[in-house]
Amino acid sequence: MRKTVTEMENGKKLATSTVLTSLVGRGGQRYSKDGRRLLSCIVVSHPVKGVGKDVLLISSSGKKGKWILPKGGWEKNEKIKASALREVNEEAGVTGTITSSLGKLNFQNKKDQPYRYYGFELQATKIFDDWAESTRSRKWVSDWLTGTL
Repeated sequence: MRKTVTEMENGKKLATSTVLTSLVGRGGQRYSKDGRRLLSCIVVSHPVKGVGKDVLLISSSGKKGKWILPKGGWEKNEKIKASALREVNEEAGVTGTITSSLGKLNFQNKKDQPYRYYGFELQATKIFDDWAESTRSRKWVSDWLTGTL
């Protein structure tokens, strides 16, 4: 991954081309002994003066009109926190510092496929104008609102 950002004359920040590439496929994915696909999930926040903090949601790539938390597969060659940082960068164009672990959640989807999510909270430090999956939309919502979505 990168950490190089190019400043443009108009004030926009453009990431280098290595940032603009997502991992594709499941060949390197981790699975639990009981067959669950292991994933990281990130709750991205940034403080809003006098209000608390906002939480980042991204548009679902598979369900039009749905908003989700950034998440994705944990690769065999990375630690779980690195997976979470990679996924939020790819899907939302955000980097930051992981501030806490939110635990894990076993989950079965509608097709009865088993998953295990490892959740983390991330304090956003950079928000990029260009990112690997910039076909997705992103929006910040008040943390009190996330329970109603």
